[in-house]
Amino acid sequence: MVMGYLLPITAQYAPNTKWPYLFDNFQEGTIYMVNNQKTEGKVNIHLLGSALHYLNNEQVLQADLKDVSHVEIGSRTFIPDDNKIMEVIAKKGSYSILKLITGDFESLLSSGGAYGSSSNTSATRDLSSLDIGGLNNPNHGLMLQEKTDGREVPLVIKFYLQTKDKQLLPANRKDIEKSLNEEQKVKWKVFLKSHKVKWKDEQRLAVILNFFN
Repeated sequence: MVMGYLLPITAQYAPNTKWPYLFDNFQEGTIYMVNNQKTEGKVNIHLLGSALHYLNNEQVLQADLKDVSHVEIGSRTFIPDDNKIMEVIAKKGSYSILKLITGDFESLLSSGGAYGSSSNTSATRDLSSLDIGGLNNPNHGLMLQEKTDGREVPLVIKFYLQTKDKQLLPANRKDIEKSLNEEQKVKWKVFLKSHKVKWKDEQRLAVILNFFN
């Protein structure tokens, strides 16, 4: 199980169940396809499952990530991996650090278990009962009308190391070390002693790419 941590919501924008998106509005972006074609339009990232949504007139549609090579939104690049869209925060050679941001929708249902017991199981089961924007209501105009009416959704952020063979590893000391051979493990321990890696700081985390290049 990959553990994440809660990402503080900024004062400027807080996603909610009616507008469960990474961005406050659909952004101008370019979707590059695996067949070398590209399309430009307004896109956003849905925080339930980290899906790529785009506008077709006023209809909100979900892109099939198996056909997507990468997406550029402003100066930021996102790629699909594990059927989720993740941001590339650092790249060196054939290795990358990826960031996955999702909404903690289960937490909206996890309180109030019977007789004080945990209701995590029922929360997962009843997730479909939430009125989540962009899923039950794919009309952009109607979504905008209800944009501020939902319950605030906490965010969870996770970091991954994408290897040269496209393997996806949780970006932490233990999981990366398990992927190394015995000789590499010795070098890895020496590397970590001489580098101050901050596993939850994307700028300081990027230093681990130096080990592989």
